[in-house]
Parts: sequence; structure tokens; C-alpha cells
Amino acid sequence: MGTTRTLMVSMMRAAVAAVLCGAGFTSCASFQKEKSGAELRKEGYEALLKTVKAGMYRRQLYAVLPPCEKPKAQPPSFCGIGGVTMYWAHQETHKLDPECHLTVCYQLKNGGEYRRRNEWALRTTKPPATKPFALTPDTIDALLKAEAFVLTEFAEDEVPSKENPDDIIMSISGVHLTSPLSKQIPMEITISPTQQQGFILGRRTEKGPDLPMTVEPAKTR
Repeated sequence: MGTTRTLMVSMMRAAVAAVLCGAGFTSCASFQKEKSGAELRKEGYEALLKTVKAGMYRRQLYAVLPPCEKPKAQPPSFCGIGGVTMYWAHQETHKLDPECHLTVCYQLKNGGEYRRRNEWALRTTKPPATKPFALTPDTIDALLKAEAFVLTEFAEDEVPSKENPDDIIMSISGVHLTSPLSKQIPMEITISPTQQQGFILGRRTEKGPDLPMTVEPAKTR
């Protein structure tokens, strides 16, 4: 009798252990890691970011996702390709909070806001009268350097953004959680870093004058 009772108690203990073990496995299988506050905010920012598109103005981005502090800007820089004048577009780090940020490229409304100080002096000073000089490798090199200086007329270092509300968004990154680098790789190459150069992003290009060699088709009767 005693042996039977001991056997029954052992079986009951084994059954209870099996139930508890099964419950534990079920709990482990359904367990999911809770998202951090930064991850949850990132999801919220990304939902709002879907309403922002290239071609919109800075003020429209700020209405939806205003920065938590003045953005840091990398003004346009010259990057001629195959003899064609091109620029890395103006780029800014747009912090949404201490842990989340965007990277935005703008076509500037007023490029003069980021001009180098000595470039203004260069433009307002009359060139001195000089005698004709012979073209030599040295003088050609000097002319090329002078041309590059004129083309690369924007500030070269990272500067505070002027936050012109009429700057136009060229491209915008997703929301990043990592800390932004002080120097980020530019995302856009353009021939028109400012709207003052004739081509305005998001609008139809104006029809230019016909080239001299353009021949109109003969009219048929």
C-alpha cells in the first residue's frame, strides 16, 4: 500500500513539473523584447516623414518635423565632372531629438547666405589693370586655380544653418538613431545648388533660346 501511495505521489509531482515546464516554454516562445523609447519615437517620426517629399519647402518639413536645435550645414562644394561644372548639394543634419536625426539636401533660395567672406571682397573689388601675359604652364595653372576659386565660392567648413524657409528639399534620408557624424558624405550632385541659377527643383524648366544652328522645319502647304 505504501509503495502504491509513494508511486502515485511521484507521478503527481512529475505531472505538475511537466505542466510548469510547458508553461515556461510557452512563456519564452511568446516573449518579445520591448522597444526602447528612441525606437518608438523613430517609428512615430517615420510615419510623419511619409508626408514630406522632394520639391517641398523647408518650412513644410519644419511644420511636420521641426528640429530640436539649429541644424548644422555643409554648404555646396564644387565637384566638376568631365569638364562640367557640378556641385555637391547643400546638406544639413536635422536633429529631431537627442537620439534621432535626418540628413536633408536643399537647393538654396539664397546662396549668398553661405558665401565666403573673401569671395564678396573679390567680387566687389575692380580687377587691377594688367598687361597681356604669355600663356605658359605656370600662368595656365594660375588661371585654373583662380577659376576653381570662383566656382568654389561657398563656405568650406560646417556652419550653422540659416534655416531659410524657402529652401527646397532635394532629398531626405530616413530617420537615424545613431549619432550624426561631424562630416557626412554628401548625398546629391547638382548643377544648380541655388534657385538663383535658373533651374528650380520641383518646377518645370523654362524653355531656353534656340541655338543658332537650329533649323525650323519647312512648312507644308
